[in-house]
This record gives sequence, C-alpha cells and structure tokens, in this order.
Amino acid sequence: MPEPKRALNYRSLIWVLVIILSAYIVTSNLRVFSNVLIIVIGFGAMIFVHELGHFTSAKLSGIKVEAFSIGMGPILIGLSRTEKGYKIRILPGLINKTEGEGGFCFTFGKKTKPGETEYRISLIPFGGFVKMLGQEDIIQVEKSDDPRSFANKPVGARFAVIASGVFFNAISAVVLFMITFTVGIDFPPAIVGGVVDGSPAAKAGLQAGDEIIEIDGRSKDLDFRDIAFSAILSDWAEEVPFKVRHQDGSVEQIYMAAKKMGGEPEKKFGIEWPVSLKIAEVTDLKALMKATGLQPGDRIISVNGKDVEHYWQMEEIIIDSYAPSVSMLAERRSDQQQAELVETEIPLVWPVETVSGLANICSMVPRLRVQAASVPKQNLVERTLFKLRTLLAQVGIGQKPVEYELKLEPNDIIISAGDVKYPTYYELRDVTDSYENKDLPMTVLRRNDSDMQEAVDIVVRPMRKGNRVIIGFAPVLDVEHPIVAKTIAADSNIGQFTLPPGAAITTVNGTQVADFLAVAKLIAQSPGDKVVIRYLSTDGKEGSAVLDTADNKKLINLEPMFAKQVPLTPMEITHKADGPIEAVSMGFNKTVRMIMMTYASFKVLLSGQAGTDSLMGPVGIIHLSYQVASTQPLIYYVYMMGFLSVAIAVFNFMPILPLDGGWALFLVIEKIKGSPVSPKILTAVAGFGWILIGALVIFLTFNDIARMIFG
Repeated sequence: MPEPKRALNYRSLIWVLVIILSAYIVTSNLRVFSNVLIIVIGFGAMIFVHELGHFTSAKLSGIKVEAFSIGMGPILIGLSRTEKGYKIRILPGLINKTEGEGGFCFTFGKKTKPGETEYRISLIPFGGFVKMLGQEDIIQVEKSDDPRSFANKPVGARFAVIASGVFFNAISAVVLFMITFTVGIDFPPAIVGGVVDGSPAAKAGLQAGDEIIEIDGRSKDLDFRDIAFSAILSDWAEEVPFKVRHQDGSVEQIYMAAKKMGGEPEKKFGIEWPVSLKIAEVTDLKALMKATGLQPGDRIISVNGKDVEHYWQMEEIIIDSYAPSVSMLAERRSDQQQAELVETEIPLVWPVETVSGLANICSMVPRLRVQAASVPKQNLVERTLFKLRTLLAQVGIGQKPVEYELKLEPNDIIISAGDVKYPTYYELRDVTDSYENKDLPMTVLRRNDSDMQEAVDIVVRPMRKGNRVIIGFAPVLDVEHPIVAKTIAADSNIGQFTLPPGAAITTVNGTQVADFLAVAKLIAQSPGDKVVIRYLSTDGKEGSAVLDTADNKKLINLEPMFAKQVPLTPMEITHKADGPIEAVSMGFNKTVRMIMMTYASFKVLLSGQAGTDSLMGPVGIIHLSYQVASTQPLIYYVYMMGFLSVAIAVFNFMPILPLDGGWALFLVIEKIKGSPVSPKILTAVAGFGWILIGALVIFLTFNDIARMIFG
C-alpha cells in the first residue's frame, strides 16, 4: 500500500511544479500569452460553431449524439451527465487508469437524469467532431437497429446534419462581418497609387490618383483588394470592365486583361497600392531618425518647396527633379497636438531595372555602382558540405573547396566582369551564371585615400542561392558621372542611336553636363526637338549623335527611390455601417462575396492560372493570426475570423471524403441509386481522401515554413 501513495505523491508534486512553471511563464509574458489566448479563443470558437451545427441538426433529427469534441486526439477534459451528478474526466488515457476511468475522474452536483453526450476538449486544437450513433468521421459505419442511429435516418435528415456545420460557419461569418462593419474597419481604397510601366493599367491610360468606382458591374463597398482579386480570378485574356473617376472628375469605362509580370506567380493589372504621406511605425526608431530625420507620425507636406497632399504628387516631383537628393518638409505633432515643422534632405538612388526592362535614358544605360555589399551566407546544408569536402581534401580525396571572399566595396563602379567591358545589369547576371563557383575577375573604379578614383582589379566567386547565382551586392546606376555603359534597343521611336561603350557625354544641345541626371533633365526639357549629344570615347576621340523623337520625356525610363527607407502608412478609408440594418446587409454581402471568391480561387488554382506560393496552411494561418492579433486593433482579428469561417465552410464542403462535402456527395448518390454506397467503397475513397489532404497539409506546411524563413 505505501508504494502507490508515494507514486501518487510524486505525480502530485510533478503536477504542482508544472502548474507553478506554467504560471511563471504566463506572468512573465502576459502580452504574448494574451495574444495566444485570443488566437486560441478565435480558432476554438470557429471549430465550436462548425460542430455545433452538426450537433444541433443531429439533435433536431432525433439522432443519438455520443460525444461532442472541440479538438482532436486524446481527451484533455470531458463532461457528461450521470445519475450521480455531473462527471468530469481529466486526461483519460494519458494518466494511469483507476477502476476503469482514465486520469482524474470525479462527480459533482445533485443526482440528475443521465445524459447521452460527453462534451470534450481534446489535445490537438485543429478540428473537432460530433460522434453520432452509427457514424464515425473515419467512415466506419456501424450497423445498429436503434432508430436513433445516424445510418437509420432518411437521406434528407442525414444531409441536413452534414451540411449544418458549413451552414453555421457561413452564418458565423455574417455575424462577424456585421460586428466588423458596426464598429468600423479601415481598408486601402480602390485608388490607383501608381502604375507599373508597360502593364495593362498603363496601356489603359490609368494614372496615379484615379479612383476605381466599379469593377465588373459591382460598385458597393469597394476597396483596393477587390482590384487585386479581380485580376487573380479573371480568365486568361479576359477583359475585365472598370469604371474610373479621374482626378478632373471625369468618368471613363475601360477594359483590362490581367497578366503575369516580372516573375510574379499571380496575374495583375499593374496597379500599385495607394500610400499616404504619413510615416509608419518602425521597430528601430533611432535608425529611422538617423537615416531620414523623420519619426513615426510625421506627415510630409512639402517636397522640393512644392506643397503635396498625396503620395503620387510627391513621386512626380521626385521623378522630375533629376537631382541626387530631395528636400522635404514634414509636420510633426507632439502629445499636446502642437504642430512642429521638420526639414530633412534624403538622398536618392536609381535602380538598375524597371518592370519593362533595363533602366535607361533614351536607350543609354549608365554604369553599375555598388550600393551595398555583403557575403552571401551559406545555409546549414552548404556549410556541412563545405566542411565535408575540406576534410576529404585533407586525406587526399578531391580538391579543397575555395572559401568565398567578397572584395567589392560600397560605391565601387564596375568597369568589367570577365570578358565583358562596362556590363549592364543583365550582362553581369549572365557572366555571374557562367562563373558559378569559379573565380570571376572584375575591374572596378574605387576612391583611394586621396579621394581620387583609380582602377582596381579584384576577384569574386559567384555562389548559388536558391535559383540564382549571386555575387552578394546591391547594384544601382552610376548617375554621378555622364558615362554610358551601353546603348540598348529601347521600346521607342528614337531610331538608330548608338554610343560606344564607356563613352563620356560632354554636352547636350551645347550645354555641358557633369552627370547623367543633367543629361536626362536636358533631354526632358527638349520634347519634340532634335537633341545633339557630344561625347568622348574611351580612346579620347570626340563624337556626336542625334536624338530625334516626338516626346523624349516618355523615353526616360528611370525610377528613383530613396537611398534610405522612408516607411509610409497605407492610405485607408473607414468602412462602417450607418445602422444595424446596413450592418446586416454589409455582413451578408461580404460573406456571399467571400464564398464566391473562394470557389473562384480554387478554379484559378486548378487551371494553373495562379501559383501556390501565396497559399497558407495551418502554420501560416497561425503565424498570420498572431501578427494580426499582436499588431492590429482587435476588430481586424474579428474580420480575419470571418474570412477564415468562410474558408472553412468552403473547404469543408469540397466533394472529398472525409470532408462534409464528400459525405454530402455520397448521400446524393445514395438518394439517386436508392441504396447506400458500400462501406468498403466509402472506406477506400476516404483513405484516398486522407492521403490527398495529408499531402496538401504537408505541402502547405513546408510552404509556410519556407515563407517565414526566406520571405
């Protein structure tokens, strides 16, 4: 007898320690715990609502329900009604059994009429089930003469039980969206923030600031995501009708066919998100202040001395300035709401390519400059292989691998790579690919201690990272010098125009130039005129060329960006119902719209029109849920739960066993043929369904983890 008592004491001590440790962890991380608790409550509520649909319909149909479980797997806690009172089982099956009951078991309350259902919370938080007499989720149909058996009920009653879970999820989505629109929620408006060069939006004549007021006949409660979804869900080459209100107030009907651009997995129209002029919150406030002189909450009101109200106005001023930096005036408000004006100067850089191809000025491409350099980090597999090859080389097997050493430095100007003189970005990529894991000789211009540029020969070793071979530096255009790397075949009407590689431009229409920005500015100021460009070739010979175009400004394919990140908040408008009736209408319409879009998404995925990169599995959904719960107001999490309720409803009603939709399909087949489908066939089909779902979950989980690690 003493031994069991000691064992029990040890177990009790262990549980006390577990409880104390858990309490310490929770109190030390209250914010994290509260966010996790919100997620658990949200997911638990969705599962509860779904299973409540099955449970309610089964009870109304007179079916005996043996268990109602939130979660899957081993039981954490179970509650049932017995003659002696309410019985609670804690961790049955996980702790040693005593007198036929698992774990801690006790009864409380007065004697009462026995119930038939045990209500459970199980270990695995994903999913849940309602166990009915004569039916199991694993498709093993039990024969029973009991008239309350699921299998003995009419097809209509069984169909109602199966469909009720999905129906309840749809109703819960309506309720959640009603709550969302009663409180009010901010979304980016359906306004064009920018237009990608060469995109369908650009060809349709859209400009930044245009407002989309109707998409394919729908005009109510539009936001920017409706634009993105209409592109993804459209058929190949389908021209989607839009009504656009331009900034002058005029309304125009346009048609756009979405397409994939720049290696993106989904089709797009080429319309960029609208952003405001307000500085966003950041994790490193000191770094933001040091780089830009701005802080979160500041609002930009002037750029280069010109007042601005919208981002696209600022962008246009920056593009037309052709200057190495931009001056800004921002309004800063303290806690007492006292306005303070802040002046700052932010340098600009010019990326090496745009969506339409290489950045260029009337087909002239500047040299490449190193903005930043870093050694590409090897992953665990690469480091392991490197060490293994090194050890093998020490014992005479194979050659010792050459350790990567980067010799590029910020502000280096690339003169040659391999055999290519003055390479463009695309030429450098080709050379880099051909020198994978081999020494690549390069020549760069680098400032010495006397602040003079001198040619320096270096050697780098390109390495593969994912599907790209890289050197490990961020390239930008060298606009500080009027030197042409190459002239390319541009999409323009400038005719035959060629300058020798490395040519230094001296004048444009007789005006001396000191950098490439001056070249661009002078060309932009001469639309419709012939532009005479004089230059010196690398051998010192003078030459000239003539540009002849109707509109040179459109041929300047340069898109400057801030050298230091200036984080701006998205432009947003509030979607809020005027009263309860409108909230019900908005909630219902949003749910119907979400259901249609979810089904359309499956169609697009199955047809191969969209990639799977953006799909999320359990890990991705939990990660996104935590981000929303920890960084956004609670109403955004409520909205997300509404969206997930729709997704669960749609996915659960897919015609695949063991999902509800698979059960419903076989009930329809049973109704048509007049007899139930063989249990063997059901089990075989369900087995295939489990394999399919399992493979999908594994794929999506891998996708989620890869996205979180690599972005």
